[in-house]
Amino acid sequence: MSSSRTFRAFSGAVSGAGVSLGACAGLSAALLLSGCADYLTGQLEEPKGPIQVLRLTLSDPGSRDATVFTDTSLPDCKMAPDCTKAENRELRICRICYNDVFKDRYAPHKSPPTPDSGRDIRIVFNKAPLMLDGKELGTSWDASKDANTTDAASVALRDSVKLICTECGGQPPMSRNLFISGSDVSFDPVSIPYGPSIQLSLFTKNDKSKDNTDPRAALEPDSSYTIQLASGIAGRDGEKWSGAGEQGALLKFKTEPFQILRVFGSKNSPDKDEWVYKSQPALTTFDVADQQRNGAVTLLLNAPVFHAGLSAVMVEARRDGGALIQVGLGSNAFGRSECKPQSQRELYVFPMTGDWPSDANELKIRIPAGSIKDVAQGGMFTQGRHSISGELILNVKFAATAAEPHVKNADARAASKCP
Repeated sequence: MSSSRTFRAFSGAVSGAGVSLGACAGLSAALLLSGCADYLTGQLEEPKGPIQVLRLTLSDPGSRDATVFTDTSLPDCKMAPDCTKAENRELRICRICYNDVFKDRYAPHKSPPTPDSGRDIRIVFNKAPLMLDGKELGTSWDASKDANTTDAASVALRDSVKLICTECGGQPPMSRNLFISGSDVSFDPVSIPYGPSIQLSLFTKNDKSKDNTDPRAALEPDSSYTIQLASGIAGRDGEKWSGAGEQGALLKFKTEPFQILRVFGSKNSPDKDEWVYKSQPALTTFDVADQQRNGAVTLLLNAPVFHAGLSAVMVEARRDGGALIQVGLGSNAFGRSECKPQSQRELYVFPMTGDWPSDANELKIRIPAGSIKDVAQGGMFTQGRHSISGELILNVKFAATAAEPHVKNADARAASKCP
């Protein structure tokens, strides 16, 4: 079979076109084509037998202060036997837990996928997946731009892998990309992905190839997902995936619970910064220092908030332990001047009118348990299945000197409404 296509190396920043799959011509082609044996460059002949799934990786590069990377193939090192014994040293769990510098750092029990891990999901194979039921796989399929394409190769890539969640309210649109290069060994898998692989991604583009991703699109929190890999997928040699039980187990993962990541001005985290998700996952009491009187108290969550239900929440706010203050809840649902949807990840607490009282020193804000809910994916973003289960208590101290707030009270009130 001979074909002309564009190949992506690692993240897709490097590409070359017009290379025949049936030839090993030149150094660059030898490095890209996993089926070509070239011992001068270290490129070995691809493995014999059915194509195999080696691991599933997920990466959230931007929702918090460090990338969250997950590798479903990694074991729990607490379950490892005595790896100093000769009879155990060659066990995979010992090779990882005894010799690997990262050990089980990225295993699901230590680094669970986040709702934003859907930005980069990769099914890593032992050789390049090039065929689906005898049809060539395309290099990309965009869930928005290519939704109505009739290109056989793009459609084959679309049908080669699906994301399944039976308990979720819906699924976000997921694009596909094929990466035929890479290795099952990486000294830094966070920045140098394993390969070859098929990638699922939340990123979509419009007809002008500009980012068209809905800012609310994400995986749902506290949800079990399965990657459904088509049984007809195969390498160059046509040997199809067997779907063996051990490989199938690698294609399952569960996202972390719905939780608060950040409280602006909070002093709860171990490092005394604004990020609180590392301290206690179920933390619901926060001490907010240096709150600006013209700014909304702001919490950042790991999944979109169902903003339509916030206006009905009965919030108690007392100044200096005494008088009640009328407050409201909102979210960053819309842009300032238009009804363009925003991420809905921020929760705002603000006075119903004006700014916080100039003569108040402290506030105690109580938000009822179960009142902050997430959204269901699938396009409509209706009320989801998850909520912050505990009562939220915010102990707020106002700043002695004025500074720019994260969000002004007036802007926070406007952000939850569509003009």
